[in-house]
Amino acid sequence: MKKSRNLARRNLWNAGTRVKSAELFYSRGEWNDVVRECTEALDFTFKSLLHALEVEFNRFQNPGEIFSKERHRVPPAMMADWERIDRIVSAGAPSGASIISPFGDSDFMTFGEPAFSAPSREEPSAESALSALSDARYMVGLAKEVCRHLHGIQGTRP
Repeated sequence: MKKSRNLARRNLWNAGTRVKSAELFYSRGEWNDVVRECTEALDFTFKSLLHALEVEFNRFQNPGEIFSKERHRVPPAMMADWERIDRIVSAGAPSGASIISPFGDSDFMTFGEPAFSAPSREEPSAESALSALSDARYMVGLAKEVCRHLHGIQGTRP
Protein backbone atom coordinates (compact mmCIF):
# COMPACT_ATOMS: atom_id res chain seq x y z
CA MET A 1 0.00 0.00 0.00
CA LYS A 2 2.71 2.47 1.00
CA LYS A 3 4.83 1.44 -1.99
CA SER A 4 1.90 2.17 -4.32
CA ARG A 5 1.44 5.59 -2.74
CA ASN A 6 5.11 6.41 -3.12
CA LEU A 7 5.13 5.28 -6.74
CA ALA A 8 1.96 7.24 -7.45
CA ARG A 9 3.51 10.35 -5.90
CA ARG A 10 6.82 9.90 -7.76
CA ASN A 11 5.14 9.37 -11.15
CA LEU A 12 2.83 12.33 -10.57
CA TRP A 13 5.84 14.52 -9.76
CA ASN A 14 7.60 13.29 -12.92
CA ALA A 15 4.50 14.07 -14.97
CA GLY A 16 4.32 17.58 -13.54
CA THR A 17 7.95 18.28 -14.40
CA ARG A 18 7.38 17.06 -17.96
CA VAL A 19 4.40 19.41 -18.33
CA LYS A 20 6.52 22.32 -17.09
CA SER A 21 9.22 21.39 -19.60
CA ALA A 22 6.60 21.22 -22.35
CA GLU A 23 5.36 24.70 -21.39
CA LEU A 24 8.90 26.02 -21.69
CA PHE A 25 9.35 24.40 -25.09
CA TYR A 26 5.97 25.78 -26.18
CA SER A 27 7.05 29.31 -25.26
CA ARG A 28 10.11 28.79 -27.48
CA GLY A 29 8.08 27.43 -30.39
CA GLU A 30 9.74 24.00 -30.26
CA TRP A 31 6.66 21.93 -31.16
CA ASN A 32 8.46 18.61 -31.50
CA ASP A 33 9.80 18.86 -27.96
CA VAL A 34 6.39 19.91 -26.63
CA VAL A 35 4.77 16.77 -28.06
CA ARG A 36 7.60 14.54 -26.78
CA GLU A 37 7.42 15.97 -23.24
CA CYS A 38 3.62 15.72 -23.20
CA THR A 39 3.78 12.09 -24.30
CA GLU A 40 6.15 11.34 -21.44
CA ALA A 41 3.94 13.31 -19.03
CA LEU A 42 0.93 11.22 -20.04
CA ASP A 43 2.89 8.01 -19.57
CA PHE A 44 3.88 9.05 -16.04
CA THR A 45 0.35 10.25 -15.31
CA PHE A 46 -1.26 6.96 -16.28
CA LYS A 47 1.33 5.07 -14.23
CA SER A 48 0.55 7.31 -11.27
CA LEU A 49 -3.17 6.65 -11.64
CA LEU A 50 -2.60 2.90 -11.83
CA HIS A 51 -0.45 2.94 -8.70
CA ALA A 52 -3.04 5.07 -6.89
CA LEU A 53 -5.75 2.59 -7.87
CA GLU A 54 -3.39 -0.28 -6.91
CA VAL A 55 -3.60 -1.91 -10.33
CA GLU A 56 -0.77 -4.29 -11.18
CA PHE A 57 1.00 -3.76 -14.50
CA ASN A 58 4.41 -4.32 -15.99
CA ARG A 59 6.71 -2.07 -17.96
CA PHE A 60 5.80 -3.69 -21.27
CA GLN A 61 2.13 -2.74 -21.03
CA ASN A 62 0.66 0.56 -22.14
CA PRO A 63 -0.49 2.24 -18.90
CA GLY A 64 -3.07 4.37 -20.71
CA GLU A 65 -4.84 1.34 -22.13
CA ILE A 66 -4.81 -0.40 -18.75
CA PHE A 67 -6.25 2.71 -17.08
CA SER A 68 -9.06 2.78 -19.64
CA LYS A 69 -9.90 -0.84 -18.83
CA GLU A 70 -9.75 -0.19 -15.08
CA ARG A 71 -11.69 3.06 -15.04
CA HIS A 72 -14.47 1.45 -13.01
CA ARG A 73 -12.08 1.70 -10.03
CA VAL A 74 -12.10 5.50 -10.15
CA PRO A 75 -14.39 6.80 -7.39
CA PRO A 76 -17.75 8.10 -8.70
CA ALA A 77 -16.95 11.51 -7.22
CA MET A 78 -14.00 11.68 -9.63
CA MET A 79 -15.97 10.88 -12.77
CA ALA A 80 -14.22 12.59 -15.61
CA ASP A 81 -14.68 13.28 -19.27
CA TRP A 82 -14.18 9.68 -20.40
CA GLU A 83 -14.53 10.57 -24.07
CA ARG A 84 -11.56 12.89 -23.76
CA ILE A 85 -9.55 10.30 -21.84
CA ASP A 86 -10.32 7.66 -24.48
CA ARG A 87 -9.21 10.09 -27.18
CA ILE A 88 -5.98 10.79 -25.30
CA VAL A 89 -5.29 7.08 -24.85
CA SER A 90 -6.10 6.25 -28.47
CA ALA A 91 -3.82 9.06 -29.65
CA GLY A 92 -1.09 6.78 -28.42
CA ALA A 93 0.71 7.72 -25.25
CA PRO A 94 3.30 4.97 -25.54
CA SER A 95 4.84 3.40 -22.51
CA GLY A 96 8.53 3.94 -21.93
CA ALA A 97 9.28 0.45 -23.21
CA SER A 98 7.79 1.18 -26.62
CA ILE A 99 9.38 4.55 -27.32
CA ILE A 100 11.99 4.01 -30.01
CA SER A 101 14.33 6.85 -30.76
CA PRO A 102 15.89 7.00 -34.20
CA PHE A 103 19.62 6.34 -33.97
CA GLY A 104 21.06 8.42 -36.75
CA ASP A 105 18.04 7.96 -39.05
CA SER A 106 19.45 6.85 -42.40
CA ASP A 107 22.85 5.64 -41.21
CA PHE A 108 21.37 2.76 -39.20
CA MET A 109 22.27 -0.65 -40.63
CA THR A 110 21.45 -4.19 -39.64
CA PHE A 111 23.87 -7.06 -40.07
CA GLY A 112 23.53 -8.58 -43.52
CA GLU A 113 20.61 -6.35 -44.45
CA PRO A 114 20.65 -3.36 -46.77
CA ALA A 115 20.60 0.05 -45.19
CA PHE A 116 17.22 1.57 -44.49
CA SER A 117 16.09 4.87 -43.17
CA ALA A 118 13.71 5.35 -40.30
CA PRO A 119 10.34 6.67 -41.39
CA SER A 120 10.41 10.43 -41.25
CA ARG A 121 7.90 11.88 -38.88
CA GLU A 122 5.88 14.90 -39.79
CA GLU A 123 6.82 18.01 -37.83
CA PRO A 124 4.01 18.85 -35.38
CA SER A 125 2.17 22.12 -35.78
CA ALA A 126 1.58 24.74 -33.11
CA GLU A 127 -2.03 23.53 -32.85
CA SER A 128 -1.05 19.90 -32.27
CA ALA A 129 1.54 20.99 -29.69
CA LEU A 130 -1.10 23.09 -27.88
CA SER A 131 -3.54 20.17 -27.98
CA ALA A 132 -0.92 17.82 -26.52
CA LEU A 133 -0.12 20.32 -23.79
CA SER A 134 -3.81 20.78 -22.97
CA ASP A 135 -4.33 17.01 -22.74
CA ALA A 136 -1.28 16.55 -20.52
CA ARG A 137 -2.43 19.35 -18.17
CA TYR A 138 -5.91 17.84 -18.01
CA MET A 139 -4.65 14.36 -17.15
CA VAL A 140 -2.18 15.61 -14.53
CA GLY A 141 -5.01 17.59 -12.90
CA LEU A 142 -7.24 14.53 -12.89
CA ALA A 143 -4.46 12.36 -11.46
CA LYS A 144 -3.87 14.89 -8.66
CA GLU A 145 -7.55 14.76 -7.73
CA VAL A 146 -7.72 10.95 -7.82
CA CYS A 147 -4.52 10.59 -5.76
CA ARG A 148 -5.72 13.18 -3.25
CA HIS A 149 -9.10 11.48 -2.94
CA LEU A 150 -7.77 7.93 -2.63
CA HIS A 151 -4.62 8.36 -0.59
CA GLY A 152 -4.41 11.93 0.62
CA ILE A 153 -1.45 12.61 -1.65
CA GLN A 154 -1.43 16.37 -1.56
CA GLY A 155 1.49 17.60 -3.59
CA THR A 156 3.52 16.35 -6.47
CA ARG A 157 6.81 16.29 -4.59
CA PRO A 158 8.35 12.83 -4.37
